[in-house]
Amino acid sequence: VTASNGTPPNATRSFTSVISNIAPIITSSNPPNGNRNVAYSYSFTASGTTPITYSVTSGSLPPGLTMNSAGVISGTPTTDGGYNATVTASNGGTPNATRSFTIVITSTPPSITSSNPVNGSRGVAYSHTFTANGTPTITFSRTSGTLPPGLTLSSAGVLSGTPTTNGTYTATVTASNGSSPSATQTFTIVISN
Repeated sequence: VTASNGTPPNATRSFTSVISNIAPIITSSNPPNGNRNVAYSYSFTASGTTPITYSVTSGSLPPGLTMNSAGVISGTPTTDGGYNATVTASNGGTPNATRSFTIVITSTPPSITSSNPVNGSRGVAYSHTFTANGTPTITFSRTSGTLPPGLTLSSAGVLSGTPTTNGTYTATVTASNGSSPSATQTFTIVISN
């Protein structure tokens, strides 16, 4: 740089300026645990010169989850278990910031919450819906016994149709979601005129 005012000599000064990034520091806490088949979202944050990009540099996220370069983990986990990973935040400064963490994915076994089906009449349309608590997706099936002829049970738990034959019918329905134990409910339906 030269300073001048018309009177010689001018004044000069040589200098060097070094511009550098402030290295990133991850400021967010560890990601929380999640539930299988339930939507999940978590965002890493970091201080330092922007832009900061994030990547998983070791281990793996739970199946069904991904992380974008902005540090957002999102998706729907599909498999129970504990998953260890390391995220790295970088912005060109040194050193990069890293954070190792564990996400545990769990599921809640089903519990049937609906009452027993009521009795029905031959030749009259019939419908009963089984319901259950627990981690979705819960599917229903008849696992023993016999349904009244003309009635069927869908995987969504809807027992429906038109009974065709009088009688007493006992069956067991099972609600399952991949967790143990499954839930069962044994019931009796009487079909009469």
